[in-house]
Amino acid sequence: IGYIRFLRIQVGSCEEFSKSYLKTPRAQTKSKLIISMATDKKDFSDIKATLFSILDQTVHGDQIILSIPKDSVIKIPDYLSSNKIVVIHEMCQNYRGLMCILSPLLREKDGDAKIILLNDNQVYGEDLIETLVEESEQFPDAVIFTKGYNGKKSIDKGEKISMPYNNDIIDLSGGVLIKPKFFEEDIFDFENSPNGIENNPDVFLSSYLHKKGVKFLEIKYNENFRKMTELLPGSDRVISYYAALFPSFD
Repeated sequence: IGYIRFLRIQVGSCEEFSKSYLKTPRAQTKSKLIISMATDKKDFSDIKATLFSILDQTVHGDQIILSIPKDSVIKIPDYLSSNKIVVIHEMCQNYRGLMCILSPLLREKDGDAKIILLNDNQVYGEDLIETLVEESEQFPDAVIFTKGYNGKKSIDKGEKISMPYNNDIIDLSGGVLIKPKFFEEDIFDFENSPNGIENNPDVFLSSYLHKKGVKFLEIKYNENFRKMTELLPGSDRVISYYAALFPSFD
């Protein structure tokens, strides 16, 4: 990512980015386009850079959803909420990393809608949304992602090990495009999942898509500012729980 843009995102104003976002062309797709992010952070300053990088894109979508737990105290600037640029979804409880997946799927009934999942601690390249949409238009039956890791190698090494063409776990932090048609009602039935699954959205999402036989398409995209490469605590246990679904364990 360009350092000048990165600096501008760090110091820019909410109103400035909001106005610019509304002036960009809509993404070239006939389907509804939703950008979904979730946070359980308490201060807007903690997610400001990520949110501004979503507003500072070459194209815009139909809706930006920010999912938060119902007891959240985070305050979103009036310019975002009053103009309905960002729609706040309050979840009944704190599902942490799963909120950005579950929230739009609960509400969106169009099976071909495009839902782009992002996390709250990355700064995204300015044409990420446009790139994901373009790839999805070419491959409408595939989940599109920009970053992943190999389940077996990652457990062995204790960190996310990327092996191009052999990454069987999607790293949600890099941005991933899904569609409601890839999912059934059982996506909400995760009470029997291993403890800590709410902190491992990568494994939760990837294992489900493998189970349903959805095609994975990883694309090259190197414009995001990325921070985390290590596996979260407990990830080895959660990955092992779903090992039978991951090709790297064959």
